[in-house]
Amino acid sequence: MSDELWLDVPTKKPKVSVVMDEELKSALESWAAKERRTVSNLCELLLKDAVERAQASGTLPKVS
Repeated sequence: MSDELWLDVPTKKPKVSVVMDEELKSALESWAAKERRTVSNLCELLLKDAVERAQASGTLPKVS
């Protein structure tokens, strides 16, 4: 599943652009497809997890 198919899906969430190597992009696309997610949704899940772990360890302050 490619993000290009989902560009017209309306959302009120903020958007962020990310620049990455082609190899990483391909890996994320494969992973997302196996989980039947968009790359955007997979990245959000991974980033949420990383932020939660950083906050739990005290590396990143919790934002309210």
